[in-house]
Parts: sequence; structure tokens; C-alpha cells
Amino acid sequence: MRVCEPVELAYLREQADREQQQDQQAEEWGFAVLELAELVKRWGKAAIARELAALPDTSPVIDYAPTCEQCVNWRPQRAAALANGTTAQLGDFCEARAAADLEQLPKDYAERCSLYEEKIPF
Repeated sequence: MRVCEPVELAYLREQADREQQQDQQAEEWGFAVLELAELVKRWGKAAIARELAALPDTSPVIDYAPTCEQCVNWRPQRAAALANGTTAQLGDFCEARAAADLEQLPKDYAERCSLYEEKIPF
């Protein structure tokens, strides 16, 4: 299968998509901070702190198991233009493992993967 999109264009498109996603996540974080500021303005920091202290603590080690989809190296399934003018559906994959010519592993391997780097929106 030959993809007709040049590597440079694919990189630029991927970079633009990544920037758009980061902008959206930053905007969502900004709205969350504004909502929190409104709560503090209305109820005060002490009341908010008491409510936060009453919430149960969660341990990411116990409650959280990362998956490959949460990694910065993960590329989701997408349609690719082929040289003959048709499109083909490319499966999702780990870009870092592909670049290193390593075997693609199950999505739950992220917990043990040395290449795993969590996407953090802010």
C-alpha cells in the first residue's frame, strides 16, 4: 500500500491537529478555572477547602491503569489517501514502536511500556 501524502505534509498536518487539540484542552481548563473562581467568589476559599477535604482521596496506582490511547505516541485509526485515488483505513498504532521497528503490542501494555508518556492537557 502506498500513501500519496508526503511525509512533510503528514507531519505538518499531525502538528496542526496536535496544536488544535492542545488549544481545546487549554480552553477547557480555562473554563474550569473560571468556574472554580466563581465558586470561590460565592462561597469562599474555606468552604471550598472543607468540601475538597471531605472528598475521598484516590490513588492513581490502585485505581488507574493507563492504556495506549492515553500516550503521546498513540496514533488513532484514520483514512489515508492512496496513490490510485482511493482511500484506505489505517489502523491505530504506537508511533514510537513503529519508528523503532518494534512489534505492536496490546493496548493494555502501556502499564509496562518504557515508551509510555501520558498526554497531559495542561
